[in-house]
Amino acid sequence: MNMVLDAEEKFAYDTSISNFLMLKVWHDLGIDVTGFSNYFMHLGGYGDDPGSELLQDGFKSLFPDFRHLDYDELKELTAIANEVDMHPPESLYILNNEKLQKLIESGKDKELMQVKSKHHGDLLDFEMAYHQKYGILIGLHFEGILHEVAVAISEVLQTIDRLYKQVEEVELNGLYNQAV
Repeated sequence: MNMVLDAEEKFAYDTSISNFLMLKVWHDLGIDVTGFSNYFMHLGGYGDDPGSELLQDGFKSLFPDFRHLDYDELKELTAIANEVDMHPPESLYILNNEKLQKLIESGKDKELMQVKSKHHGDLLDFEMAYHQKYGILIGLHFEGILHEVAVAISEVLQTIDRLYKQVEEVELNGLYNQAV
Protein backbone atom coordinates (compact mmCIF):
# COMPACT_ATOMS: atom_id res chain seq x y z
CA MET A 1 0.00 0.00 0.00
CA ASN A 2 1.46 3.31 -1.10
CA MET A 3 0.63 6.30 1.11
CA VAL A 4 1.06 9.52 -0.81
CA LEU A 5 -0.31 12.96 -0.02
CA ASP A 6 -1.25 15.24 -2.86
CA ALA A 7 -0.22 18.89 -2.63
CA GLU A 8 -3.52 19.99 -1.11
CA GLU A 9 -3.43 17.32 1.59
CA LYS A 10 0.20 18.09 2.42
CA PHE A 11 -0.53 21.83 2.69
CA ALA A 12 -3.48 21.18 5.03
CA TYR A 13 -1.37 18.78 7.12
CA ASP A 14 1.64 21.15 7.33
CA THR A 15 -0.56 24.11 8.20
CA SER A 16 -2.46 22.17 10.87
CA ILE A 17 0.81 21.05 12.49
CA SER A 18 2.13 24.62 12.38
CA ASN A 19 -1.06 25.90 14.02
CA PHE A 20 -0.79 23.22 16.70
CA LEU A 21 2.84 24.22 17.37
CA MET A 22 1.75 27.86 17.64
CA LEU A 23 -0.85 26.90 20.26
CA LYS A 24 1.90 25.04 22.14
CA VAL A 25 4.14 28.13 22.12
CA TRP A 26 1.28 30.32 23.38
CA HIS A 27 0.47 27.76 26.09
CA ASP A 28 4.12 27.59 27.18
CA LEU A 29 4.08 31.38 27.52
CA GLY A 30 1.23 31.04 30.03
CA ILE A 31 -1.70 31.85 27.77
CA ASP A 32 -4.95 29.97 28.29
CA VAL A 33 -5.59 28.73 24.76
CA THR A 34 -8.82 26.86 25.51
CA GLY A 35 -10.90 29.63 23.92
CA PHE A 36 -8.76 29.84 20.78
CA SER A 37 -10.09 28.52 17.48
CA ASN A 38 -9.37 24.98 16.32
CA TYR A 39 -5.90 24.55 14.84
CA PHE A 40 -7.01 22.08 12.17
CA MET A 41 -7.17 23.15 8.54
CA HIS A 42 -9.57 21.13 6.44
CA LEU A 43 -8.61 19.79 3.04
CA GLY A 44 -9.29 22.30 0.33
CA GLY A 45 -9.71 25.02 2.93
CA TYR A 46 -7.09 27.41 1.62
CA GLY A 47 -9.18 30.36 2.75
CA ASP A 48 -10.14 28.70 6.04
CA ASP A 49 -6.73 28.52 7.71
CA PRO A 50 -7.16 29.54 11.37
CA GLY A 51 -3.43 30.33 11.68
CA SER A 52 -3.77 34.09 11.34
CA GLU A 53 -6.55 34.13 13.95
CA LEU A 54 -4.46 31.98 16.32
CA LEU A 55 -1.49 34.29 15.84
CA GLN A 56 -3.58 37.38 16.56
CA ASP A 57 -5.23 35.75 19.60
CA GLY A 58 -1.77 35.05 21.03
CA PHE A 59 -0.65 38.61 20.32
CA LYS A 60 -3.79 39.98 22.00
CA SER A 61 -2.99 37.97 25.12
CA LEU A 62 0.64 39.09 25.28
CA PHE A 63 0.28 42.60 23.86
CA PRO A 64 -3.25 43.83 24.64
CA ASP A 65 -2.90 46.95 22.48
CA PHE A 66 -1.36 45.27 19.46
CA ARG A 67 -2.16 46.64 16.02
CA HIS A 68 -2.44 44.81 12.73
CA LEU A 69 -1.99 46.70 9.49
CA ASP A 70 -2.59 45.25 6.05
CA TYR A 71 -3.34 46.52 2.55
CA ASP A 72 -6.27 48.56 3.88
CA GLU A 73 -3.71 50.75 5.66
CA LEU A 74 -1.04 50.50 2.97
CA LYS A 75 0.20 54.09 3.30
CA GLU A 76 0.75 53.81 7.08
CA LEU A 77 2.16 50.27 6.75
CA THR A 78 4.69 51.39 4.15
CA ALA A 79 5.71 54.47 6.16
CA ILE A 80 6.35 52.43 9.32
CA ALA A 81 8.21 49.72 7.37
CA ASN A 82 10.43 52.37 5.80
CA GLU A 83 11.22 53.84 9.25
CA VAL A 84 12.72 50.53 10.37
CA ASP A 85 14.35 49.66 7.02
CA MET A 86 11.93 46.79 6.39
CA HIS A 87 10.60 45.77 3.00
CA PRO A 88 6.89 46.70 2.96
CA PRO A 89 5.10 43.51 4.02
CA GLU A 90 1.60 42.26 3.29
CA SER A 91 0.82 42.37 7.03
CA LEU A 92 2.47 44.33 9.79
CA TYR A 93 1.98 43.62 13.50
CA ILE A 94 2.88 46.32 16.02
CA LEU A 95 3.44 44.86 19.48
CA ASN A 96 3.89 46.77 22.71
CA ASN A 97 3.00 46.07 26.35
CA GLU A 98 3.66 47.46 29.83
CA LYS A 99 6.97 45.63 30.29
CA LEU A 100 8.31 46.80 26.96
CA GLN A 101 7.11 50.34 27.64
CA LYS A 102 8.91 50.33 31.01
CA LEU A 103 12.12 49.18 29.30
CA ILE A 104 11.81 52.02 26.80
CA GLU A 105 11.27 54.56 29.57
CA SER A 106 14.23 53.22 31.58
CA GLY A 107 16.60 53.16 28.60
CA LYS A 108 17.19 49.39 28.93
CA ASP A 109 15.59 48.70 25.54
CA LYS A 110 18.80 49.08 23.51
CA GLU A 111 19.51 45.35 23.65
CA LEU A 112 16.24 44.69 21.85
CA MET A 113 17.61 46.34 18.73
CA GLN A 114 19.89 43.33 18.22
CA VAL A 115 17.24 40.74 19.07
CA LYS A 116 15.84 39.13 15.97
CA SER A 117 16.27 42.15 13.78
CA LYS A 118 15.75 41.01 10.22
CA HIS A 119 14.75 37.44 11.10
CA HIS A 120 13.54 35.43 8.13
CA GLY A 121 11.81 32.16 8.88
CA ASP A 122 12.68 28.84 7.32
CA LEU A 123 9.10 28.13 6.26
CA LEU A 124 7.70 31.66 6.28
CA ASP A 125 9.27 34.87 5.05
CA PHE A 126 8.96 37.45 7.80
CA GLU A 127 10.99 40.25 9.32
CA MET A 128 11.19 41.49 12.87
CA ALA A 129 12.40 44.88 13.96
CA TYR A 130 12.38 47.02 17.06
CA HIS A 131 11.61 50.73 17.18
CA GLN A 132 11.27 52.85 20.34
CA LYS A 133 8.20 54.62 19.00
CA TYR A 134 6.29 51.46 18.03
CA GLY A 135 7.78 48.54 19.94
CA ILE A 136 8.27 45.21 18.20
CA LEU A 137 7.33 45.09 14.55
CA ILE A 138 6.66 41.90 12.63
CA GLY A 139 6.27 42.07 8.89
CA LEU A 140 4.77 39.06 7.13
CA HIS A 141 5.47 38.88 3.44
CA PHE A 142 2.83 36.21 2.91
CA GLU A 143 0.56 34.09 5.08
CA GLY A 144 1.60 30.53 5.72
CA ILE A 145 3.37 28.46 8.34
CA LEU A 146 3.00 30.94 11.20
CA HIS A 147 4.39 29.03 14.19
CA GLU A 148 7.85 30.43 13.42
CA VAL A 149 6.57 33.91 14.31
CA ALA A 150 5.30 32.63 17.68
CA VAL A 151 8.67 30.97 18.37
CA ALA A 152 10.55 34.19 17.48
CA ILE A 153 8.24 36.26 19.73
CA SER A 154 8.77 33.83 22.62
CA GLU A 155 12.54 34.36 22.28
CA VAL A 156 12.10 38.14 22.27
CA LEU A 157 9.80 37.91 25.29
CA GLN A 158 12.52 36.03 27.19
CA THR A 159 14.86 38.95 26.57
CA ILE A 160 12.18 41.46 27.58
CA ASP A 161 11.52 39.52 30.79
CA ARG A 162 15.25 39.36 31.63
CA LEU A 163 15.72 43.08 31.04
CA TYR A 164 12.51 43.91 32.91
CA LYS A 165 13.74 41.95 35.95
CA GLN A 166 16.96 43.98 35.87
CA VAL A 167 14.98 47.23 35.85
CA GLU A 168 12.75 46.00 38.68
CA GLU A 169 15.79 44.94 40.71
CA VAL A 170 17.39 48.36 40.34
CA GLU A 171 14.15 50.03 41.41
CA LEU A 172 13.84 47.72 44.39
CA ASN A 173 17.45 47.45 45.55
CA GLY A 174 19.25 50.32 43.86
CA LEU A 175 22.43 50.01 41.82
CA TYR A 176 24.62 48.67 44.67
CA ASN A 177 23.26 45.14 44.20
CA GLN A 178 24.29 44.86 40.53
CA ALA A 179 27.55 43.46 39.25
CA VAL A 180 29.80 46.11 37.81
